[in-house]
Amino acid sequence: LHARSNDIILNHCRISECSANGIYWDGYAKDKVGLLFETVIENNGGNGIYSRGSIGSSGGDVASACTIRGNGGWGIEIRARATANWSEVSTPIIENCNIYENAAGGVLMAATGSIGGGLVKRATLSRANASLVECVISGNNGPGISCAASGRQSGAVKRSAYTSPFIERCLVFANSGSGISVSSGSVRSEASPIVSHSSFYGNGGYVFSVEGADTAVDLSSSIVTTFLDAYFDIRADASIVSRYTLFD
Repeated sequence: LHARSNDIILNHCRISECSANGIYWDGYAKDKVGLLFETVIENNGGNGIYSRGSIGSSGGDVASACTIRGNGGWGIEIRARATANWSEVSTPIIENCNIYENAAGGVLMAATGSIGGGLVKRATLSRANASLVECVISGNNGPGISCAASGRQSGAVKRSAYTSPFIERCLVFANSGSGISVSSGSVRSEASPIVSHSSFYGNGGYVFSVEGADTAVDLSSSIVTTFLDAYFDIRADASIVSRYTLFD
């Protein structure tokens, strides 16, 4: 299903056995709305949901109570891109979804900047700031959640990239990679998820893998966030800000 220039409203549907993505959610038409309710997206060759562009700009793009499992790529991949001609801001809400057993990982949120590709030379930005609320992300063959930002600059031309998703009351466990993997490029980019009242345990990598000078995991809004894994991987001036309870 490729939703581009029309509203998309799916309720109690099943999308399976597609050779590529189950749903290609295209933000080309910024005033359109996407609503997915209690829909099963499974066993597709690519991602369960592939979201590109200014998703959520209308304030009404939501996937709620969906099951996304067994897909050949990510369960959900959310991308925003800054080019020579436009900026993209992707802010969908993913709530009460069960995302498991996908081949690449649970949820990927990525913002990128590109130099060239048009005649307009102006500063643009991309933001991939999805909200994950009360989701269960488990058993994926990769990270439970991955946040990445990679900006570009050539002379005075800037393409800024930001990935700052909000993750609240989620359960992330038994993924083969880290619970959350966060990375940013060295130029015009920032990756800094905000995590609140969420639990991570039994993942194959680290609880958090954080890399890049402008990367951080912000846990300060969480009163008690429980981690049952013991390892943090913090590199290249990244940081974790937190009050949390750590259990062995």
